[in-house]
Formats: sequence, structure tokens, C-alpha cells
Amino acid sequence: MRIVLAVVLAVGVCAIGSAARAEEGAAPAAAAVSVPAPVKEVVRPAEEMVYKEMMPGVERAIMWGDPAVSGYGSLTRFAAGVKSPMHYHSSVIKLVVISGVFAYGTESSQNKLAAGSYIIIPAGRRHTSGTTAESGCVIFEESDGKFDMVPPMPVPAATPAEKKKK
Repeated sequence: MRIVLAVVLAVGVCAIGSAARAEEGAAPAAAAVSVPAPVKEVVRPAEEMVYKEMMPGVERAIMWGDPAVSGYGSLTRFAAGVKSPMHYHSSVIKLVVISGVFAYGTESSQNKLAAGSYIIIPAGRRHTSGTTAESGCVIFEESDGKFDMVPPMPVPAATPAEKKKK
């Protein structure tokens, strides 16, 4: 009971003090604001992006996070004619087409999406993705969870020339 009375009294005193300052023309006291942790500035010109192959015809430059473990943001480049068969992801993926044409399909629709197009792919949504035969594309991709493809993409068999290199 004493704690409740003390809180009510403290709130009342603050309100009276604010009202008195307002009457005197002074600005009311600022409310306590939580300050987020400092964020490190990152400036990375396009020519400094490091793209790594994810699968044949698809390269990704990680901007933040780690898609193998948790949330991330990346730029992903697709060569012309790349097609990923029906699959889904365990996490929501949001993407924006930066350049080229991104081909996105579901059981009920097929879309050819030009630069500026936006997609939210809910976790578990079965879809195809890739590019048209005429155009590759670059997308910005973001997710709060790790990246996966279920069922996973099959690993292509090595060509005879690749086998000789080993």
C-alpha cells in the first residue's frame, strides 16, 4: 500500500510541476527516453561488394548478418535463365528487384517482376524463382531468419572438365 501511495504521490508532484512550468511559459520536462545502442556507420561502394556463389548462376553479397545462421540483408545476382524449382523457405523473405527481371511463380500464378517490384514471401509459401532467358537480375533480399530452400536445390553433377581438375 505504501508503494502505491508513493507512486501516486510522485506522479502528482510531476504533474503539478509540469503545470506550473507551463503557466510560467517554460517547456514541460522531457519524458525519459531509452537510447538505442550506437550503430556503426557502414559505407560500402558497389565496386567493393564481395559476391560469393550460392549455387550455379546465383551469387550473393552479404550486407549484414549471416544467412546460414540468422537474420541478414544481401544483394543477390541471378544470371539470365536461372530457374529454381518449387521450394519454400523456413523464414519470411522480403525482396526488392533492383535491376533486370525476376521470375516468381506459385501453383496459381507466374510473375515477371521488373526493377522496383517488391515481394514478401511468407515462411512455408511454395514458389519458384529465377530469371527469364533474356535477363538476369539483382535483388535486395532481407530476412529475420536463416536462409534455406526446402527441398534443397540438387547439386549438379561435375562436368568431365571439372572432374579432371580434381
